[in-house]
Amino acid sequence: MYKSFTFPTVTRSRVPRHWLNFVEESISELATVTNNVYDGQVAKGVRQGLGQIVLPNGDIYKGNWKSDLRHGAGLCKFGETGAIFKGEWRDGKPNGNGILFSLPNEIIEARFDGFKIIDGQVKILFTNGEYYEGNFKNNHRNSTGIHYYANADFYDGEWQNDKRIGRGRIFAAGGGKLNGMFIEDKADGFVEFEDKDGNMFQTENDEAKAVKKVKKGASDVGANTPGSFINGKLYQ
Repeated sequence: MYKSFTFPTVTRSRVPRHWLNFVEESISELATVTNNVYDGQVAKGVRQGLGQIVLPNGDIYKGNWKSDLRHGAGLCKFGETGAIFKGEWRDGKPNGNGILFSLPNEIIEARFDGFKIIDGQVKILFTNGEYYEGNFKNNHRNSTGIHYYANADFYDGEWQNDKRIGRGRIFAAGGGKLNGMFIEDKADGFVEFEDKDGNMFQTENDEAKAVKKVKKGASDVGANTPGSFINGKLYQ
């Protein structure tokens, strides 16, 4: 049910504030649209300007019209899927900036061409409660972006087709942080790690076979000791 939708605690403070009541406010606004006869402005015998209607396919629409088509700013709940879109329309389809809510509990804010996300900046709340804000290309996370995980960790860095590839940083919910290179979604190669107590470690070579404790006054430590990263795994 729409009204039972709540944001996960770990991402609630991260998402845009206007998202927090988006579903409830949209449903409330559309509650007055109950007639399958058009109610609104007309010009030269066609729908033109502000108007509302329940369309034959079950779509509930309230907003602007042009030449008998949804065009301009509008709000719609789609009869077939239950999804809700609020934003810009062109020639009867979403086109431009908008927010799309789809079941089960996913929200996307982006630029749309129909129901395709246009390459560029996006904000996405995934169905698993995780949240991404950054660049999107070819329907995947690409270039740079921040991803907030369900366990309250977050990654800030480079992406290739939904994988962490390139330079990035992970900030752990418990206070530690990692800075380095990522290969195939895992930390690998030269990596710096700072634990929650401020102890810092770094790998000494690209294969991550040895690490050096770099906190002032500390001695060197060997391979496979705290701070060593091999194939994405931290030895603790």
